[in-house]
Amino acid sequence: MAGERIADRYELLEQVGEDLVGKLYRAQDRRENRPVAVKLLKAEACRRSPENLFRYRRLIRELSAIKHPNLCAIPDQGEWEDRYYVVLDWPSAKRLSDRKPGKLDPEEAVQIVEGICRGLDAAHQKGILHGSVNPDGVGLDPSDKQSQVRLCEFGTGLFFDLTRIREKQDVNRVFGYLAPEQSGILRRQADARSDLYSMGILFYELLAGVVHYTSEEVN
Repeated sequence: MAGERIADRYELLEQVGEDLVGKLYRAQDRRENRPVAVKLLKAEACRRSPENLFRYRRLIRELSAIKHPNLCAIPDQGEWEDRYYVVLDWPSAKRLSDRKPGKLDPEEAVQIVEGICRGLDAAHQKGILHGSVNPDGVGLDPSDKQSQVRLCEFGTGLFFDLTRIREKQDVNRVFGYLAPEQSGILRRQADARSDLYSMGILFYELLAGVVHYTSEEVN
């Protein structure tokens, strides 16, 4: 995919991440001549549930209207070759999950979590849930002193088919951060508290240097 141009505008330079839903690229906006990031959803994720794709597109439209230093701005979105893409104002495309494993200094951990909380609060005030807060969804931009932490990857949890997650890495990446009501353990609707639950697990990981638990399989 690197080297291709999305919508005759966004040139994909390098793939920097991949999850169950899509691939993340560093890219160049050739129309405005500036670096961006592009999340390109996988075709199978888009086809799996047209209803959830509709909900995701609506969520992204609502989120793009929020301007906040701890939310990754979304200047564009659209369809390209039967796939959906989201353009992010995130030049470095660096994620919290890209950092060297191990615990952080408590002051640094608090600074990161404060940024996550501010971003979540801005979204929650507009009725928008993140749905899958984890290290892959926290963007880092050390060059920007005002907004070093930017919350991204909103809504990707809509595409998770929890019954098909079998690989150990995916089990820990997804179920390791989900609130009980998101994983099906509790039969109640997810709300803003679900995001806070996931954020608390992430905070523990930053302080302890390890996740609170790991497993070889879902059960």
